Amino acid sequence: GYYAGEALFKKKPGFKLITKILKLNETFSNEFWKRGHYQHFGSKWDDEGENMLGNNAELFPFDTPFSLYQELADIIVTDFECPKALKGPMTPLIQEVYDSSRGPELGTFNGTVLADVFDTTTQKWEGLVVTHTSKAIVLVHDYIYNLLNELCPDPAVMDQLWDNILVEELCERYRRAMEMARFLLEIERSRPPLTFNHYFNATLQKKRQERMAESLQSLAIHFHHDNRAFVPLEQIGKHAVNMDNTQQVCEDILDTLESYYKVARKRFVDTICQHVVDYMLLGGPESPLKVLCADRVLKLSSEQLEIIAGEDTASKNQRQVLTRELESLQKAAQVLRS
Repeated sequence: GYYAGEALFKKKPGFKLITKILKLNETFSNEFWKRGHYQHFGSKWDDEGENMLGNNAELFPFDTPFSLYQELADIIVTDFECPKALKGPMTPLIQEVYDSSRGPELGTFNGTVLADVFDTTTQKWEGLVVTHTSKAIVLVHDYIYNLLNELCPDPAVMDQLWDNILVEELCERYRRAMEMARFLLEIERSRPPLTFNHYFNATLQKKRQERMAESLQSLAIHFHHDNRAFVPLEQIGKHAVNMDNTQQVCEDILDTLESYYKVARKRFVDTICQHVVDYMLLGGPESPLKVLCADRVLKLSSEQLEIIAGEDTASKNQRQVLTRELESLQKAAQVLRS
């Protein structure tokens, strides 16, 4: 594994950054699944078959030391708590948006309505993403600081290296990660809904079939020997649902929205974890973990090296005094020998 053969991780298991990040990503994904939508789509929440994750799936078992590093104060966000989704169904909200922006379409709806409802549904995404990115930044920052403390036992050298060389560059890389997170948010939420994933169409057809099956329940004939229900074929053609055009369109919007949201949510969570956390903060060429690579050390100037490991003023003065005294003694010895 990542930690095999490294005595440091046995001695201090809290240094296992990758383990913490993986758990953080899982927690983020689960919270997004449970609370990322503004309101449940139907009267009952569809857990998409993911209920095996359990009620405590959103709990993160590691401390996130937000308050320890004041240099991160203008980068991270720590005050967002995601509320639970409102009870469904979402049909009244959809009808309100549809009534306020409907056009002359007959039996259909324009993409603007879907985009507006999707924007409302995803209004908690920004808080979730920025908070998740903030937690990842703090975990990485805390790891780098503690690792340097472990490898650099001289407090004076450590402080100079951290304050004068590393902090500014680290914070710049954290800002770029946060900018990437906000950029991905803008793409997902400000543009019209778009997907080529076949899962969207499959889910949409399933929703329509479920709605049709529900409307046919009153025509079903039950057989007592196996408790199965059947609808006579001749009855299906005679069946008509008493529904006006607006209600029909709103139900179509709801089915389309729910089907698209599932695709967009899963896609977006993976994108944030891959692009922002894994690439920008962990493994990319400009990640914070590579700020003190060999090339960077070789490029340190004499002034920077002096700041990091040079003598303090008192030591320099004392050394100069001792050097002058030594020179005087050497001259005196030469006089005596002559």
